[in-house]
Parts: sequence; structure tokens; C-alpha cells
Amino acid sequence: MTKHYFVATEQDTLSRVYREITLWFKNKEYEVESTQTGEVYLVQAKKTGFLRTLSGTNLAFRVNIYWSNAPTTQGEFIIETRVGKWFRNITGAGLTAMFTSGFTIFTGFAGAGWALVLERDLINHLQNTLNLKRVSEAATPSSSTVTVSKETINTESASSVARSRAISEIKAEIDQLQSALNQEIISQEEFEKKKRKLEEKIDEREIEILIEEKSNQLQEAFASGILDADEYEAKLNSVEASAREKLSKKQKLKEARDNGILTEAEYQAKLSQL
Repeated sequence: MTKHYFVATEQDTLSRVYREITLWFKNKEYEVESTQTGEVYLVQAKKTGFLRTLSGTNLAFRVNIYWSNAPTTQGEFIIETRVGKWFRNITGAGLTAMFTSGFTIFTGFAGAGWALVLERDLINHLQNTLNLKRVSEAATPSSSTVTVSKETINTESASSVARSRAISEIKAEIDQLQSALNQEIISQEEFEKKKRKLEEKIDEREIEILIEEKSNQLQEAFASGILDADEYEAKLNSVEASAREKLSKKQKLKEARDNGILTEAEYQAKLSQL
């Protein structure tokens, strides 16, 4: 995810940006869906064949345009870019889904650099065509507080935060199942089966969140010129490979515990070493 802070010179600046983004993607022969909810504008675009070749799934480049909630200057607004799954019904998906879901770098997505190149081209086009002016660097939230080096990405406490977030997201899905059970939409047996499947996904979701967080830091480094395209791709692949290897080891430890090969104490000890 990247946030670009600009200053609106006219009341209709956001709607003009919205229209220009939509036309830009259409001119590049992307499939585009867009909608407006209040003063928030949402656009998603995909080039199905190309993205399927890269990732094996339908990925979309998404753009949200909205007024800043904590402006540092008058007329400040945000153009936020993300990559995620294509929503079949962008209007029905709603603001929460568009702002919070599906932004993980998926397994095998080695060509992630395309998204950053696309973002650069889009932002440059908007600045040149609509004469958009950025908020000064000194006033841009977080732009001067992020420090990323080529050699390391600081991830202290990232694992515990990712774990908590993964548990929270799975719990929300289980709550939905509970609601369906209470309404007698599903049986108790179906509820328990679906609940177990969701609980088994916590580890995988944790790893996906860690990949997402680290890839965001790598994007910052790439966008600021600390990493070139080749370095970015290599580090992104390394991050994902490392995370997936950790997930595989955790799953093997669980199997050993469940089969009686490891005691619970031994399992927890080995788990803490990963």
C-alpha cells in the first residue's frame, strides 16, 4: 500500500482525479470498475491475461481517493494504491473491504515490480495532466519516519502483531458462522467442521500478513530509490520463500505433536525457535 498526499485546488479535484484514473486504465485496455461512496472514490483495474500469467489468480490494481482525515494543509487529499483480489461487485464490496482486504503478495507472485511501475506511471500522469501538487515532504505523514536499508528490514514485534491480527480476522469469520448457526442456516455439525477449517488457517494467515508488512517496507525502499528493480524483486522473493519455509516447519511440528512424537512442551520449545 502507498499513500500519495496532494493538495486540491478546486472543490471538484477529487472527482476529476477519479475520472482521469478511470480513463487512464481504460486507454491501456484494462478492465475497470469504479464507484463513489460519499466523498470516497474507488477504482479497480485488471488485465486478466497478464495477471494470471504472473500469479495464477485474478489480481487487481486498486486506487482509493479521499480527503485526508488528519490534514497538515488545507485541501489535503490522498490517492492510495494497493494490489489485491478483484472484487466482482465493487459497489457491494463496500468501503471496509476495499480499504482493508486482499493486499497480500501471493505465493509465486514474482513479478510484483509491475505494480510499482504502474503506480509510478499513473501518479506521474495525474501530476502532469491535472497539475496536481504534492503536500510538502515535511508535512507528509510517515514519509520522514520510515528508514529502510538494503541489508535488513526491521521486523521487531512484527510476528506477534501479525499473529494477533490473524487471530482477530479468523475470529470475525467464526463469529459469522456462529450467526449463521443461530439463524439455523447451518447445522451444529457444519458449524464445527467449518470452524475447524478456519482455525487451521491462522498460521497461514499470520504468514501472509508478515509477507504483506515486509513487502510494504520493500516498496518504500524501491519507491525512494534505496533498492533498484532487480534488488526489489530478489528481496521480495526471499521474504516470501522464508515466510513459506517457516509455515512449513510449523505445520511439521504440529503433525509431530499431534502424532505423539513431541510433547506439548517440546512442541512449544521448538516453535519458539523458528
